[in-house]
Amino acid sequence: MKTQLNWELNDHLNLLVFMFGSILTGITFHIHLLERGINFSVNPPTISQIFLESMRALGLSFPRLAEDIYTILVITGVLLSSLTLRYDKDTRLAMSIYSLPVKNYKLVLTKFIASFILLFLSVIIPFFLTLFYTYGDAPNLLKGALFGEGFFISYFMFWLLACVYVISLSSLIAELSPNLFASLLGGITLLYLPKILNITYLPPAVLNSAFLTSQTAFGSVAQKVLMLVDKAFVSCILIPLVLLGMTLLISEWRDVV
Repeated sequence: MKTQLNWELNDHLNLLVFMFGSILTGITFHIHLLERGINFSVNPPTISQIFLESMRALGLSFPRLAEDIYTILVITGVLLSSLTLRYDKDTRLAMSIYSLPVKNYKLVLTKFIASFILLFLSVIIPFFLTLFYTYGDAPNLLKGALFGEGFFISYFMFWLLACVYVISLSSLIAELSPNLFASLLGGITLLYLPKILNITYLPPAVLNSAFLTSQTAFGSVAQKVLMLVDKAFVSCILIPLVLLGMTLLISEWRDVV
Protein backbone atom coordinates (compact mmCIF):
# COMPACT_ATOMS: atom_id res chain seq x y z
CA MET A 1 0.00 0.00 0.00
CA LYS A 2 2.86 2.38 0.80
CA THR A 3 4.55 1.61 -2.52
CA GLN A 4 1.31 2.18 -4.40
CA LEU A 5 0.77 5.49 -2.59
CA ASN A 6 4.27 6.69 -3.49
CA TRP A 7 3.66 5.68 -7.09
CA GLU A 8 0.40 7.64 -7.25
CA LEU A 9 1.90 10.71 -5.58
CA ASN A 10 4.82 10.73 -8.03
CA ASP A 11 2.79 10.05 -11.16
CA HIS A 12 3.60 12.75 -13.71
CA LEU A 13 -0.05 13.36 -14.67
CA ASN A 14 -1.12 13.71 -11.06
CA LEU A 15 1.74 16.11 -10.37
CA LEU A 16 0.81 18.13 -13.46
CA VAL A 17 -2.75 18.51 -12.17
CA PHE A 18 -1.37 19.41 -8.73
CA MET A 19 0.74 22.19 -10.26
CA PHE A 20 -2.23 23.39 -12.32
CA GLY A 21 -4.44 23.65 -9.24
CA SER A 22 -1.74 25.21 -7.05
CA ILE A 23 -0.86 27.97 -9.51
CA LEU A 24 -4.45 28.93 -10.30
CA THR A 25 -5.45 28.82 -6.62
CA GLY A 26 -2.50 30.97 -5.57
CA ILE A 27 -3.23 33.59 -8.24
CA THR A 28 -6.91 33.66 -7.30
CA PHE A 29 -6.15 34.03 -3.59
CA HIS A 30 -3.80 36.92 -4.27
CA ILE A 31 -6.32 38.72 -6.49
CA HIS A 32 -9.03 38.38 -3.84
CA LEU A 33 -6.75 39.71 -1.11
CA LEU A 34 -5.75 42.74 -3.18
CA GLU A 35 -9.39 43.50 -3.96
CA ARG A 36 -10.66 43.22 -0.40
CA GLY A 37 -7.94 44.65 1.80
CA ILE A 38 -8.67 45.13 5.49
CA ASN A 39 -11.26 47.56 6.77
CA PHE A 40 -12.22 48.06 10.38
CA SER A 41 -13.88 50.64 12.55
CA VAL A 42 -12.98 51.29 16.18
CA ASN A 43 -14.39 54.03 18.36
CA PRO A 44 -12.52 55.28 20.26
CA PRO A 45 -9.39 53.87 18.58
CA THR A 46 -6.65 52.60 20.83
CA ILE A 47 -3.54 50.71 19.80
CA SER A 48 -4.66 47.44 21.37
CA GLN A 49 -8.16 47.68 19.88
CA ILE A 50 -6.83 48.53 16.44
CA PHE A 51 -4.43 45.60 16.54
CA LEU A 52 -7.14 43.20 17.73
CA GLU A 53 -9.65 44.33 15.12
CA SER A 54 -6.96 44.17 12.43
CA MET A 55 -6.17 40.55 13.30
CA ARG A 56 -9.84 39.58 13.16
CA ALA A 57 -10.39 41.46 9.91
CA LEU A 58 -7.37 39.77 8.35
CA GLY A 59 -8.62 36.30 9.21
CA LEU A 60 -12.21 36.91 8.17
CA SER A 61 -11.34 38.73 4.94
CA PHE A 62 -9.29 35.89 3.47
CA PRO A 63 -11.21 34.34 0.53
CA ARG A 64 -12.87 31.00 1.09
CA LEU A 65 -15.02 29.04 -1.37
CA ALA A 66 -15.93 31.90 -3.66
CA GLU A 67 -17.20 30.88 -7.11
CA ASP A 68 -13.83 31.02 -8.85
CA ILE A 69 -11.98 29.26 -6.02
CA TYR A 70 -14.62 26.55 -5.77
CA THR A 71 -14.45 26.03 -9.54
CA ILE A 72 -10.68 25.49 -9.39
CA LEU A 73 -11.06 23.15 -6.40
CA VAL A 74 -13.71 21.09 -8.19
CA ILE A 75 -11.83 20.82 -11.49
CA THR A 76 -8.58 19.88 -9.75
CA GLY A 77 -10.28 17.31 -7.51
CA VAL A 78 -12.22 15.69 -10.36
CA LEU A 79 -9.11 15.53 -12.53
CA LEU A 80 -7.13 13.84 -9.76
CA SER A 81 -9.85 11.32 -8.95
CA SER A 82 -10.51 10.53 -12.60
CA LEU A 83 -6.83 10.08 -13.41
CA THR A 84 -6.13 7.83 -10.44
CA LEU A 85 -9.30 5.71 -10.61
CA ARG A 86 -10.44 5.80 -14.25
CA TYR A 87 -7.41 6.53 -16.45
CA ASP A 88 -5.64 3.27 -15.53
CA LYS A 89 -8.72 1.30 -16.54
CA ASP A 90 -9.13 3.11 -19.85
CA THR A 91 -5.49 2.47 -20.75
CA ARG A 92 -5.69 -1.16 -19.53
CA LEU A 93 -2.89 -0.50 -17.06
CA ALA A 94 -5.34 -1.54 -14.36
CA MET A 95 -5.10 -5.13 -15.60
CA SER A 96 -1.58 -5.22 -14.18
CA ILE A 97 -2.25 -3.13 -11.08
CA TYR A 98 -5.33 -5.04 -9.95
CA SER A 99 -3.64 -8.38 -10.59
CA LEU A 100 -1.41 -7.73 -7.60
CA PRO A 101 -2.09 -9.87 -4.48
CA VAL A 102 -3.92 -6.99 -2.85
CA LYS A 103 -7.63 -6.48 -2.35
CA ASN A 104 -9.24 -4.09 -4.82
CA TYR A 105 -10.63 -1.88 -2.08
CA LYS A 106 -7.12 -1.35 -0.67
CA LEU A 107 -5.86 -0.20 -4.06
CA VAL A 108 -8.84 2.14 -4.46
CA LEU A 109 -8.38 3.46 -0.92
CA THR A 110 -4.73 4.20 -1.74
CA LYS A 111 -5.79 6.12 -4.86
CA PHE A 112 -8.36 8.01 -2.79
CA ILE A 113 -5.73 9.00 -0.23
CA ALA A 114 -3.29 10.08 -2.94
CA SER A 115 -5.93 12.24 -4.65
CA PHE A 116 -6.92 13.81 -1.33
CA ILE A 117 -3.32 14.59 -0.36
CA LEU A 118 -2.55 16.25 -3.68
CA LEU A 119 -5.78 18.27 -3.68
CA PHE A 120 -5.30 19.41 -0.09
CA LEU A 121 -1.70 20.44 -0.74
CA SER A 122 -2.74 22.26 -3.92
CA VAL A 123 -4.94 24.49 -1.74
CA ILE A 124 -3.18 24.78 1.61
CA ILE A 125 0.30 25.54 0.21
CA PRO A 126 -0.86 28.45 -2.03
CA PHE A 127 -3.12 29.60 0.81
CA PHE A 128 -0.29 30.20 3.27
CA LEU A 129 2.24 31.28 0.64
CA THR A 130 -0.19 33.97 -0.56
CA LEU A 131 -0.94 35.02 2.99
CA PHE A 132 2.74 35.43 3.87
CA TYR A 133 3.53 37.12 0.56
CA THR A 134 0.72 39.67 0.97
CA TYR A 135 1.11 40.42 4.69
CA GLY A 136 4.73 39.44 5.26
CA ASP A 137 5.66 43.05 6.00
CA ALA A 138 3.43 42.93 9.11
CA PRO A 139 4.69 39.79 10.91
CA ASN A 140 3.11 40.62 14.28
CA LEU A 141 -0.28 41.16 12.67
CA LEU A 142 0.03 37.94 10.69
CA LYS A 143 1.20 35.93 13.69
CA GLY A 144 -1.60 37.31 15.84
CA ALA A 145 -4.27 36.53 13.26
CA LEU A 146 -3.08 32.98 12.58
CA PHE A 147 -2.27 31.88 16.10
CA GLY A 148 -3.70 34.45 18.51
CA GLU A 149 -7.18 34.40 16.95
CA GLY A 150 -6.89 30.76 15.92
CA PHE A 151 -7.44 31.24 12.20
CA PHE A 152 -4.61 28.81 11.37
CA ILE A 153 -6.39 25.73 12.71
CA SER A 154 -9.79 26.96 11.51
CA TYR A 155 -8.65 27.44 7.93
CA PHE A 156 -6.73 24.15 8.04
CA MET A 157 -9.92 22.35 9.08
CA PHE A 158 -12.00 24.33 6.57
CA TRP A 159 -9.90 23.25 3.58
CA LEU A 160 -9.59 19.72 4.96
CA LEU A 161 -13.38 19.34 4.99
CA ALA A 162 -13.74 20.91 1.54
CA CYS A 163 -11.19 18.53 0.00
CA VAL A 164 -12.68 15.46 1.68
CA TYR A 165 -16.09 16.31 0.21
CA VAL A 166 -14.77 16.94 -3.31
CA ILE A 167 -12.58 13.81 -3.46
CA SER A 168 -15.16 11.47 -1.93
CA LEU A 169 -17.89 12.45 -4.40
CA SER A 170 -15.61 12.59 -7.45
CA SER A 171 -14.08 9.21 -6.53
CA LEU A 172 -17.50 7.56 -6.42
CA ILE A 173 -18.39 9.04 -9.81
CA ALA A 174 -15.05 7.89 -11.24
CA GLU A 175 -15.62 4.35 -9.98
CA LEU A 176 -19.13 4.25 -11.46
CA SER A 177 -18.24 5.86 -14.79
CA PRO A 178 -17.67 3.78 -17.94
CA ASN A 179 -14.77 5.97 -19.12
CA LEU A 180 -12.61 8.98 -18.29
CA PHE A 181 -14.81 11.49 -20.12
CA ALA A 182 -17.94 10.40 -18.23
CA SER A 183 -16.02 10.60 -14.95
CA LEU A 184 -14.89 14.18 -15.62
CA LEU A 185 -18.29 15.34 -16.84
CA GLY A 186 -20.24 13.62 -14.06
CA GLY A 187 -17.92 14.73 -11.27
CA ILE A 188 -17.86 18.39 -12.26
CA THR A 189 -21.63 18.44 -12.79
CA LEU A 190 -22.56 16.90 -9.44
CA LEU A 191 -20.05 18.96 -7.48
CA TYR A 192 -21.15 22.22 -9.08
CA LEU A 193 -24.89 21.51 -8.96
CA PRO A 194 -25.32 22.69 -5.32
CA LYS A 195 -23.68 25.98 -6.30
CA ILE A 196 -26.02 26.47 -9.26
CA LEU A 197 -29.15 25.47 -7.33
CA ASN A 198 -28.05 27.40 -4.23
CA ILE A 199 -28.37 24.37 -1.95
CA THR A 200 -27.31 25.75 1.43
CA TYR A 201 -26.80 22.43 3.25
CA LEU A 202 -24.04 21.29 0.88
CA PRO A 203 -20.64 22.80 0.02
CA PRO A 204 -19.69 25.43 -0.83
CA ALA A 205 -22.51 27.28 0.96
CA VAL A 206 -22.55 25.20 4.15
CA LEU A 207 -18.79 25.50 4.67
CA ASN A 208 -18.69 29.26 4.12
CA SER A 209 -21.63 29.73 6.47
CA ALA A 210 -20.16 27.42 9.11
CA PHE A 211 -16.82 29.22 9.04
CA LEU A 212 -18.28 32.71 9.42
CA THR A 213 -20.66 31.57 12.16
CA SER A 214 -17.91 29.86 14.14
CA GLN A 215 -15.38 32.67 13.82
CA THR A 216 -17.76 35.47 14.74
CA ALA A 217 -19.08 33.60 17.81
CA PHE A 218 -17.63 34.18 21.26
CA GLY A 219 -15.48 31.42 22.68
CA SER A 220 -12.04 29.85 22.63
CA VAL A 221 -10.22 28.67 19.52
CA ALA A 222 -11.14 25.05 20.29
CA GLN A 223 -14.82 25.96 20.65
CA LYS A 224 -14.81 27.79 17.32
CA VAL A 225 -13.20 24.84 15.53
CA LEU A 226 -15.68 22.42 17.11
CA MET A 227 -18.54 24.68 16.02
CA LEU A 228 -17.18 24.70 12.46
CA VAL A 229 -16.94 20.90 12.41
CA ASP A 230 -20.37 20.50 14.02
CA LYS A 231 -22.17 22.71 11.49
CA ALA A 232 -20.47 20.95 8.54
CA PHE A 233 -20.47 17.45 10.06
CA VAL A 234 -23.26 15.89 7.99
CA SER A 235 -22.24 17.40 4.64
CA CYS A 236 -18.46 17.22 4.95
CA ILE A 237 -17.82 14.23 7.23
CA LEU A 238 -20.80 11.87 7.36
CA ILE A 239 -21.75 12.04 3.67
CA PRO A 240 -18.12 11.71 2.45
CA LEU A 241 -17.65 8.64 4.68
CA VAL A 242 -20.76 7.07 3.17
CA LEU A 243 -19.57 7.93 -0.35
CA LEU A 244 -16.13 6.46 0.36
CA GLY A 245 -17.69 3.28 1.73
CA MET A 246 -19.81 2.95 -1.42
CA THR A 247 -16.74 3.49 -3.59
CA LEU A 248 -14.80 0.74 -1.81
CA LEU A 249 -17.74 -1.68 -2.01
CA ILE A 250 -18.24 -1.03 -5.71
CA SER A 251 -14.53 -1.57 -6.36
CA GLU A 252 -14.89 -5.10 -5.00
CA TRP A 253 -18.01 -5.88 -7.02
CA ARG A 254 -17.09 -4.40 -10.40
CA ASP A 255 -14.69 -5.80 -12.96
CA VAL A 256 -11.32 -4.10 -13.38
CA VAL A 257 -12.42 -2.39 -16.59
